[in-house]
Amino acid sequence: MRRSATVRLSRACRVAVAAALAWSVCVLAPTVAEAQAAPQATPGQPQLEIRKNLLPDSEMAPADETMAAPVPPRDFGTGQVRVGLLLPLSGPHARLGRDMLDAALMAVADMADDRLVLLPRDDEGTAEGAQRAAASALEDGAALILGPLFSTSVEPVASQARPLGVSVLSFSTDRSVAGNGVFVMGFLPGQQVDRVVSYAAEKGSKRMAVLAPATPYGRIVVDALRDATTKRGLSLTQQRFYSPGEDPAPTVRGLAQGATGPGAFDALLIAEGGEKLQQVAALLPYYDIDPAQVHFLGTGLWEGAINIRTETALIGAWFAAPSTAGRGAFDKRFKEIYGRDPARLATMAYDSAALAAVLGRTAGGADFSVARIEAPNGFSGLDGIFRFRSDGLVERALAVFEVQRTGMTPVSPAAEMFPLPD
Repeated sequence: MRRSATVRLSRACRVAVAAALAWSVCVLAPTVAEAQAAPQATPGQPQLEIRKNLLPDSEMAPADETMAAPVPPRDFGTGQVRVGLLLPLSGPHARLGRDMLDAALMAVADMADDRLVLLPRDDEGTAEGAQRAAASALEDGAALILGPLFSTSVEPVASQARPLGVSVLSFSTDRSVAGNGVFVMGFLPGQQVDRVVSYAAEKGSKRMAVLAPATPYGRIVVDALRDATTKRGLSLTQQRFYSPGEDPAPTVRGLAQGATGPGAFDALLIAEGGEKLQQVAALLPYYDIDPAQVHFLGTGLWEGAINIRTETALIGAWFAAPSTAGRGAFDKRFKEIYGRDPARLATMAYDSAALAAVLGRTAGGADFSVARIEAPNGFSGLDGIFRFRSDGLVERALAVFEVQRTGMTPVSPAAEMFPLPD
């Protein structure tokens, strides 16, 4: 819902945006100092200012009293910049959708001027719902679409956006939906694998193996490991899959029995997270895969998995994930404003909305062109720097973390700048 109040950027934020645009690098997140200085709200009561620049769909179910307020007549005004935001605001993923919407609204309040109008639409977490949501946002003049979250919903959205020349910044992690006007902003496991393998190789690892569930995710990780080892002249000695619904013990035992001769390895990538990761990790020393001799590696699934610090075999293990430097202040602000902790993907929604806000503030007017989205210097967000490639995939600078009893400690920081083409 649009409010009469205007978005007021702090002087520091305005200067940061102006400088960023001058260098073709958009700083999307407020500084820690700005975040700490932000107005405080009573937990559970969203600030009304966070609801600025919002034009809701009349059919979208209200999620709180602020959203339930009477909707004034729509005034398209002059010079407005409209951005669609497609999220699952009902159904089983409604909580995640709500967290992502609220994070996007924070970004609009932080970064946008009065011209930017956000068009949130409930895609219900389905392809059919996404098709209806996209039609509604485009009918209301969206010049850019943020979302949807699920890969099966991307093409129904893109097929409507392409004829209008409207780009889609999807939150999906599915590489297959990228390109032809669709940019994938999700955290890609292949890049995480490449980063951690690069670090392990720097530390002397030469022969690698992988344990993975027989799932699409597991196969993506194994394919990425094959590419990463080939690129660096390393050996991939064993690839072991197990059914996600079965006991992994026989597969781990087979891995251990093959760990001699050609099957020997000094690094093992485990494509799991949560309780399953703990289960697999406990089996490794049981079957004589010694963590003192084999370095265990992981993906972004390990991020935030506090329980893995209690698993002795994983102490000293490495995994790749976005830098955590920008998220602490965001998590704190989010909880102070909304009275709850944000979902992990909320930062991605913040960064996408902040990107839309910054591209909407260019000197000649909003510039959501493919060339601008693919700016080679990239952008800086809560999850570190990122940029979009010509194939529609996001490229992120990732850090490598080491699992320790006291937490996840960065041992190789994320890059702060992308190398530019020659």
